[in-house]
Amino acid sequence: IDSTYPSNRIEYMLSNSEVKFLLTDTFLLTGLTELIDNCSQLKSIICLDGVISENIQLTHNQKLTICDRLNFINLPTDNLEPINDASDPAYMLYTSGSTGLPKGAIVRHDGAVNHIYAEFDELELTEESCFLQSAPSSTDISVWQFLAPLLIGGRTVIVDIETVAIPDKLFKVLKSEKITVVELVPALFGGLLEHTSGLSNHERELPNLKWMMVVGEPASVHWVNRWLQIYPEIKIVNAYGPTEAADDITQFIVDKPLPENQRTIPIGKPLANLNIYILDEQMKLLPIGAPGEICVSGIGVGAGYWKNEEKTKLSFVPNSFPDPSKKLPENRADLIYKTGDLGRWLSNGNIEFLGRIDH
Repeated sequence: IDSTYPSNRIEYMLSNSEVKFLLTDTFLLTGLTELIDNCSQLKSIICLDGVISENIQLTHNQKLTICDRLNFINLPTDNLEPINDASDPAYMLYTSGSTGLPKGAIVRHDGAVNHIYAEFDELELTEESCFLQSAPSSTDISVWQFLAPLLIGGRTVIVDIETVAIPDKLFKVLKSEKITVVELVPALFGGLLEHTSGLSNHERELPNLKWMMVVGEPASVHWVNRWLQIYPEIKIVNAYGPTEAADDITQFIVDKPLPENQRTIPIGKPLANLNIYILDEQMKLLPIGAPGEICVSGIGVGAGYWKNEEKTKLSFVPNSFPDPSKKLPENRADLIYKTGDLGRWLSNGNIEFLGRIDH
């Protein structure tokens, strides 16, 4: 939960999710009292950075246990026994709620891990890779930024929001920490580009950076070309994917400047163990060049929306185009997730993103 969210959004997320445990810190603790008033299922608040002497008293007189670091000093450090299998839910993230209340999108363990391992292959990542933790923990991007280095033996550098948002600070971290992979939304990418453009050739060097991933919104062809003129050895990854399908589902690698008259940057081809379809309103396959809804099937498709069967049935539909080469676990329904985004196939097998259908 992003602590900068409006209080009514945080209150809704805590209540709707029926969360039993809440992790926080002492700075945010005092503001929680009113937000958890309607969270009868909440049993414990775990304060990670301080020592708390009193319990929070809710207005209906239910006492809520607060655990702090003193509660953990003498606990055993043995690894817990695994209780989940790959198809179980791993995490839930709330979508923006731009067309109503936020929806809790449920992602499974196998979908999240598949995305990470697909990136290992696509970007040829190794134990030498160093990631910048540039995304807030309330986003799907943060999941792979946190876990990928652990799974491959690499390193992740955690920075605050201000460092990512201020180009000068971001550049200094990329250089001093020898970051090899960074992932930014176009606005932050553009800010970094403007900053480096004003430096001398020697000052702007980023000898360790190998991948600049641009996500979240369409990237500018002009900006990408300027980047590659300055940093011809640092490839651009134009990545696309919804929270409902475990983050990225396609990506396109740009390793040389594009034609200046090119309107958009393709979002590429599907990642491993996923299928992408461009469908019309009757869920029929469309030919090359015809615009339609971008849809995805495969291991990354999540378990729908939490406590929202109506929206789940609208967006997660039975797959009419099963792929025998990409088998799902037993008892897993083969579903297509309808992204609500418009796209079309290009003649070279890539996909062009055309915006939201409802815009």
